[in-house]
Amino acid sequence: MNKFLIVILLICSLKAEAQPVSALAAGDSLYAIGDYQRAIEKFEIAGEGLSVKYKLAKGYEAIGNDSKALTIYENIEKIYPDATIAKTAYGKLLYGTSRYPEAKNIFIELMMKNPINANTSYYLGLIGEKQNDTLSLKNFKQAYYLNPQYSDALYKIAIHYVSKQKFKNAKEWIEKGLQLNTKSTRFLILEGLSAYYRKEYHDAIAAFTKTVELGKRTEQVHSCLAVSYAKTYQYQKAVDEFLILISEYNAQNAGYHYNIGKCYMGLDEFEKGRGHVELSITIQDVSLHNEYMTLAASYNREKKFKETIQYLKLAIEEDPKSEKAIYELAVAADNYYKDDTLVLSYYQKYIDVFNIKGIYYDLALRRAIDLKAEIHFKGK
Repeated sequence: MNKFLIVILLICSLKAEAQPVSALAAGDSLYAIGDYQRAIEKFEIAGEGLSVKYKLAKGYEAIGNDSKALTIYENIEKIYPDATIAKTAYGKLLYGTSRYPEAKNIFIELMMKNPINANTSYYLGLIGEKQNDTLSLKNFKQAYYLNPQYSDALYKIAIHYVSKQKFKNAKEWIEKGLQLNTKSTRFLILEGLSAYYRKEYHDAIAAFTKTVELGKRTEQVHSCLAVSYAKTYQYQKAVDEFLILISEYNAQNAGYHYNIGKCYMGLDEFEKGRGHVELSITIQDVSLHNEYMTLAASYNREKKFKETIQYLKLAIEEDPKSEKAIYELAVAADNYYKDDTLVLSYYQKYIDVFNIKGIYYDLALRRAIDLKAEIHFKGK
């Protein structure tokens, strides 16, 4: 064989050996720009090493082929049991595909090898959360203690305490989260919810208002703001929030219409208020006692006693044992009817139903006695 042919064969051999390296580099470049399918094709021909297999798994994971990715990770686990990076990715994907017991085993192995890795503790917390494991909170706290900058772990601790209504415990962790980032809307929402559930509505307004200013607008945020404004008698601001809820989130929410109706009435805009309360009635398929009582109260404030009586009777139909409705019906009848005997019958009904145990018994009895006296003197 002449020297020229030997050189040619040597060059071809070197090119063949260089091909896997070129395929791997090409795959890396394609993966970096998000061309995952073509990257996978390159990785498929790039060889059999750990690095190639890991990148191949990540490629399949990137296109949503979790089943294929898991198969590759499982093979890596068998061949390279000490490959920490691949094992971690495997555990995360197991968690992401709801295979919690297997994911837990992986992260326990990782923790045994490196007990000071905060991310491992955090994932054990996530898995425990899904399995209703009481140790999940302990794992989240461990993640935070290992890394005090771990905002996700802080959030999990804080939301745990808020959801359990342990607001004193929650406060410490919410403050830590806001110290890391004063503009963190998720911690501001927790701060607002904590204040809201404690009925500290001014504090809730401060937190939720800042949340909205930072661009985080959700139905929950606007709902809590609306109620907080209403509870602090800021009816116009409450109306503004309920209008947002109705126009942008849920126009068929009976509660929104009922509450905005009450706020309009607080502003003495009775027609608007009644319109919303009546709309809430048409939406609901439940007891409408409260809505009818609200409508009756609005008419009563305007001294429209005929309409007051009408809605009180409807409220009593919804709840025949409503002491307040039965007594207020007697008072409305007293204001509307001139027939003392008829009016007396309304008070007598209250006395007969509730007797001495009634909240309004003394008032009803006194008025009944007066009416009987008037009827007696008129009869003479």
